[in-house]
Amino acid sequence: MLAKIIDINTKECSVGLGTDVNFYRSLGMEEIDVEKAYNNKWYVKGFAPVAPEPTLEEQVAKLEAETGLTRVMREMVLAENSGASDYVKAKANEIEDLAKQLRATEETSATEVVDNTQNDEYNSFGDTKQ
Repeated sequence: MLAKIIDINTKECSVGLGTDVNFYRSLGMEEIDVEKAYNNKWYVKGFAPVAPEPTLEEQVAKLEAETGLTRVMREMVLAENSGASDYVKAKANEIEDLAKQLRATEETSATEVVDNTQNDEYNSFGDTKQ
């Protein structure tokens, strides 16, 4: 494909997708093996970045959207004598396990913020504490 490297460090390229070869060559493009990355940008083949792993929040949101098992629904499904099938319970448990990790992370972050504010030298008005 006709392309021109626009970032020598990342090997990101600008590509010519049309049929006017002479036009693209006049822009400094040459035949280069390129590939499109997850971010819809073009790179020299072998240099495209790999998509980052989804965060816990993204994983939970995706599973909730796919299954309809929001937190409230999971609580109902996992309640004793809910009548839900073993498959649905297993799926609810899978999502809930991830959600618990996410909630634990959020609680830790919130605790750190509270702890840091208690040690401030200044009050909420920016005045030095007495």
